[in-house]
Amino acid sequence: MNFGAISMKCLAGFFLAASVAASAASLSNPTPVILSTGSTSVVRMDLTGFPAYGADGAADILYSGESGTWTFDLSALGLDLSAFTSARVRAWVALDDHYSSPVSSYGIRFDQPAFGTSFASASVWGVEHGSPAQGPFSNWHSIITAPFGPPNQLAWSLTHVGGSPGPTDWLAIDAIEIILTPIPEPSSIALMVAGTAMAFALYRRRKAQAPNGCADHALQRTRPSSRGCNRAPSWAGSLSLGRSTK
Repeated sequence: MNFGAISMKCLAGFFLAASVAASAASLSNPTPVILSTGSTSVVRMDLTGFPAYGADGAADILYSGESGTWTFDLSALGLDLSAFTSARVRAWVALDDHYSSPVSSYGIRFDQPAFGTSFASASVWGVEHGSPAQGPFSNWHSIITAPFGPPNQLAWSLTHVGGSPGPTDWLAIDAIEIILTPIPEPSSIALMVAGTAMAFALYRRRKAQAPNGCADHALQRTRPSSRGCNRAPSWAGSLSLGRSTK
């Protein structure tokens, strides 16, 4: 029996377990807040699992091969979800500042609510190594899901898929948001319908004023008649001023 190989295997397992345990301490699930951006509402969760790198001084960290899950309880926030047509999840992410590791070797997989999952390398998603080194990073990149029906509660997961980066390479998540698109106001729809009806009525009125392409009959006294428009002979230019022409 090769005790050396067994010892090395156990040692590798110990380091992996230590990495997972450290990562678990670098995840957070804070209470989200509601923001308004124009006509949409945004439910934002600023992550605070690790006290560095984030735009606000903190971020969650996932090492290679690890996953994180963040839960949004929208009903508990007092939102009337019947007022929204769809929702999307947007996460702000960046790779570590290990610039010697190729961006294409980092894999990112995340939930597509109602559609399964999406997976691709960080380079496909447009995610780059965080900059400046040691943070706070200023080049956070957003990845966003396809639209789905607004749920009362959502548990959204993202995985840093292991590849060629070593166990100490990591992915940072600064914030996660749910973007809610509202149902258009009835007044806006009514105004659009009324405007369309008015434009159509004006078009028909103008068309009726000049049937078959004929000009206004009031102008026919001063120019020759057109076939089909004014069948009476034109007397323009031959009016008598009271003199006898005998």
